[in-house]
Amino acid sequence: MAGQLVPLDGLPGRFATTSYDAERGMIVVQVDDAEGNVTGSMSWVYTEAEVIEEPAE
Repeated sequence: MAGQLVPLDGLPGRFATTSYDAERGMIVVQVDDAEGNVTGSMSWVYTEAEVIEEPAE
């Protein structure tokens, strides 16, 4: 899992990374301080839309 560091507006010295964890199928956002210490992390499950029934024509 890898992501690019992005500085956060209004939070000096804080950086966010957004990445996709394919093994767990999750989108992950992590917030680090300037020293690289994790200060917060949040994950969401990502799934493709599934067509259950084709619309009638």
